[in-house]
Amino acid sequence: IAPERACLRGGHRLELQSAHLRSDPERGWWLWTHVSVQMEVLEKQIAAEVLAMQAIAARKRVMADPAIGLSSHRMEVEDTDATDAGHVAGAVRVIHRRVLEGFACWCVYAAKSSTFGCSSIRPRALRDAAHLVVAGGGERDLARLFAEALLLRVMESLSEHIIHCPERLSYLFFKSVMKAGGFDEAEVMTYLIDLDELQDSFPGSGRFSRMRAG
Repeated sequence: IAPERACLRGGHRLELQSAHLRSDPERGWWLWTHVSVQMEVLEKQIAAEVLAMQAIAARKRVMADPAIGLSSHRMEVEDTDATDAGHVAGAVRVIHRRVLEGFACWCVYAAKSSTFGCSSIRPRALRDAAHLVVAGGGERDLARLFAEALLLRVMESLSEHIIHCPERLSYLFFKSVMKAGGFDEAEVMTYLIDLDELQDSFPGSGRFSRMRAG
């Protein structure tokens, strides 16, 4: 995971496994075609959020001191110096929360119910994951937040028909993060995406595939 902004590079990795792809180079090519696009989209969204935060800060300065007027030069100097890092950090946290908000909702729901496939997950782990998302990532490293958002976006991109079932995607996302070490792990993470599991249907769903036939 190597975005353009240095603060978003933490050495984290995405890996893909599949019995249907014949070699590591093929798996790597397949994964990179999705990662490169989703990484570019995320970076553009972060850049747009930074601009929005700069505009809000500039408006607050004008409102607080009308003497500033609409001097774009003064605004630009103040927004591109000391405050830029703060805006980038804030933008990454906003995008991370926006990308994972559906996952957080699933965590809250699954922690309170006997959702299929979640019986082996401790409710506390689900609630903690939801809290980290709602809290904007807490004090966690920006590169880690970017990696988590990218992981979910890539899984959505690879998932094909399963993208229409966000509960299934959320479960597999949680499984991938926990297998890599969890949300609290501070080390460099390697997230494994199982393409065969990701594109598989629900167990037993085939029994109802012809329910409306004829």
